[in-house]
Amino acid sequence: MSNIVEEIATATNQLTGVGAPFELVEQQRNGIAYKVYKNAPATVRESLAVGRAHGDALFVQFQGDSWSFKRFFAEVDAIAYQLVHEYKLKKGDRVAIAMRNYPEWMSIYAAVISLGTVVVPLNSWGNKDDLVYGVQDCGASVVFCDQQRYNYLSDELENLQTKAVVVRADEAISNDRAVSFETLVGDLLKENANLPEFDSYAFDITADDAAMILYTSGTTGRPKGALSFHSNIVQVLVNFDFHATLSAMTNSKIIEKMMTGPFPSKSLLAVPLFHVSGLYAQFLLSLRGGRSIYIMYKWNPDEALQLIQDERITNLGGAPSMVLDVLDHPEFDNTDT
Repeated sequence: MSNIVEEIATATNQLTGVGAPFELVEQQRNGIAYKVYKNAPATVRESLAVGRAHGDALFVQFQGDSWSFKRFFAEVDAIAYQLVHEYKLKKGDRVAIAMRNYPEWMSIYAAVISLGTVVVPLNSWGNKDDLVYGVQDCGASVVFCDQQRYNYLSDELENLQTKAVVVRADEAISNDRAVSFETLVGDLLKENANLPEFDSYAFDITADDAAMILYTSGTTGRPKGALSFHSNIVQVLVNFDFHATLSAMTNSKIIEKMMTGPFPSKSLLAVPLFHVSGLYAQFLLSLRGGRSIYIMYKWNPDEALQLIQDERITNLGGAPSMVLDVLDHPEFDNTDT
């Protein structure tokens, strides 16, 4: 054990010292001293923009849909443009997301947080009362929702003084405070659409600006909205990168085996994007790192095992019970994992 501790300590010092890629410095925020990564991007917009360089590489798959990084960012830009020009949103306005895991969930999140508005991922597993409370509590100007969540909210939109955008709508929308996602951005996603450069309509943002409200139920009573600033989120993402690099330095043989495998990195996403396990550990890190994601509609160990084989999944993240579902499956030994 002492050798492992010494190796980790040595590698940490090499990575975080003066002039190193993950150099740590002390920074004062609200009168409190923190150690932060000196070379971290200032904002989430800057952090996620590196994903644009991955171009035509595969990013996300869902039930027959396959999106490249280029396709993903085209939708990000279209959403952000409409939030400014159609909904007249201002810097710091709240935009909620209330839907199950879809590729659009990801593009909406990236658009809202990169624009300079505040993204509010809401728990899509709650009932109508939970959802209405969340939209009201955060003061959302716009809520992006799927059909089920829209059905919960449609009669409440006037009282909430919010507008809804319905993703993958399968019913006609008659409410004058709601439109379909296709109506909102469809024309902007056509090949001949002449959309301005993102920076021309995005708001000026800094590390100290509000970026996200994520609700926690860690106390009694109603869920509490926890506010994150851009600096909080970028430091988290760089911290993931640091630990990945540290693992590579202290477990070189294992990491070499992973990195020299015959298939590109691909995650199986079966945990909610409104939780940090799906949001940070899978979505945002994959977007930055050029890795692809396969979204399951719903967790099913039979389907998961088949997808691992057919889609060449290299990474499964989830609750321990989900991993055990796969490892203990009667077909595990007969499946190419």
